[in-house]
Amino acid sequence: RDQNPAEDATTQTPLPWRALLSSSALWLLCGQQICRASGYMFFASWFPTFLQQTRDISVKDSGYLQAVVFGGTLVGSIFGGKLVDWIWKRTGNPRLSRGGVGASCLLACGILILAAWYATSALTAILLLSLGALFAAIAGPCAFAASIDIGGRHVPQVFGIMNMSGNFAVALCPIAVAWFFEQTENWNLILLLFAGIYIVGAVFWAFVNPSKVIRAAN
Repeated sequence: RDQNPAEDATTQTPLPWRALLSSSALWLLCGQQICRASGYMFFASWFPTFLQQTRDISVKDSGYLQAVVFGGTLVGSIFGGKLVDWIWKRTGNPRLSRGGVGASCLLACGILILAAWYATSALTAILLLSLGALFAAIAGPCAFAASIDIGGRHVPQVFGIMNMSGNFAVALCPIAVAWFFEQTENWNLILLLFAGIYIVGAVFWAFVNPSKVIRAAN
């Protein structure tokens, strides 16, 4: 009987759930994904309202300005993949090209959001936030590359777990922002909250070691 190689691989290599759940690299990868996804969802959901409430921007203009921020996300996503590959080819160091870039970019994003909080000009604040979104997006390809490194023969499962953790954050973020505003009635504090979230994401990235490949126990 002809056998499907994919079926053989599945039969011979059972999914190592214990190795997956005990992998510190995977947990750290999920942590940064939660932070990045939460930050992205703020820009995707509540950001126009934030502009209207804190910068006296009209509903129409806040929509245009949201598109400017997403432009930063688009550019960052394209540039991030090239940057990760370039650093890896030049150094041969996956930890530097994944965790180093991810940590630096999320830290830069958090700092830029803090700078936007201090900015008195609406235009300056938008430019700073757009640049922050660009840096946050650069960390996206780092996560994809690290999931391949860590996953070994189980890349789909590692990527799926990481991505699903971010999806949970996306679902909860708009609800959490609404609750936080109800408690504080201060949109500026929400901006500080997301600056902190990105900085926490940078800390997660600083400890990600792509060399810790997940393998089934013998």
